[in-house]
Amino acid sequence: MKKLSLILLFTVLSCLLLTLPPVAQATVTSECTECSGWACLGSDTKDFFTTGRYGDGNPTAGAWELAIWEYVPPETVRAKDNFGWPNGVAVSFSLSYDPSDGKVTYTVDGKTLTWYYSTGKAFGVIIPFAKGKASGNNVELTELNLYTDQNRSICDIITANDYRGVRVLMSDSEQVNGFTITGKAMLTWGAIPANEIPGFHIFLMNTHEPTVITLSSFIAEPMNGSVFLFWETASEIDNVGFNLYRSESKNGGLTLLNDDIIIAEGSPTEGMSYEFIDENVQNRTTYYYMLEDIDIYGISTLHGPVSAMPRVIRGKSK
Repeated sequence: MKKLSLILLFTVLSCLLLTLPPVAQATVTSECTECSGWACLGSDTKDFFTTGRYGDGNPTAGAWELAIWEYVPPETVRAKDNFGWPNGVAVSFSLSYDPSDGKVTYTVDGKTLTWYYSTGKAFGVIIPFAKGKASGNNVELTELNLYTDQNRSICDIITANDYRGVRVLMSDSEQVNGFTITGKAMLTWGAIPANEIPGFHIFLMNTHEPTVITLSSFIAEPMNGSVFLFWETASEIDNVGFNLYRSESKNGGLTLLNDDIIIAEGSPTEGMSYEFIDENVQNRTTYYYMLEDIDIYGISTLHGPVSAMPRVIRGKSK
């Protein structure tokens, strides 16, 4: 009887596995959103970008394989170098920006370009963007990593005969110390139409002065029929204020709690303490809270979540 039960269980599991959808080549996480076509770039302000692509290797013909561009019309090439891009070979690349001196460093397989952009700027969006639309040509970007103050992997991009990219959003807290993005790019081509050179771009977008919110603490304390929320900053630069959000699951939809923005009271050299009481809750239910700060440019950063379960607590009242 036990043997028969095991056979039935194995049969059911096999059927379920056969009905599962195939695993996608590109993994899309909450940290990035895959997009296709030039729509990847959207209407965001583009400040500078880099290119890497196969060319004819003849500088006098105006072709380049590696370049840093300033995206201020008309577009201007700020630094370039010729590079014998190998057909069908994965090549390592990196792009870094240091806000203290504005230095941009772009390296492909040992070839390095540098350029100085505006100091102290933050970039809200990075878009590794592959171009492989030429017939029979392919571009593959893999092993993408973003090194900031909280290092994390981002989506790999597998591109075949298409324009495809990944939008990577960075919080201000990630940007203030600069960043480096690394990965590998493989260009594969056959016959190449002149206007369809395979390659990839890395766009830096939404430049703004960074808002530095140094959050010392963010606490949700359960009460009887309410949750007491407390947060404290060590410093605030260009901060307009805060919003608080509640959810009944860790990754669920967020509900805005405050009717008006909670006005910032800190400064670049001095932090401040804030508090808020959420009374629209029920005992013995766990709630999750997110704190949002908004700067003078409309850029927001989320903190949290923190959680609490309101309940009857001896010695405490609502």
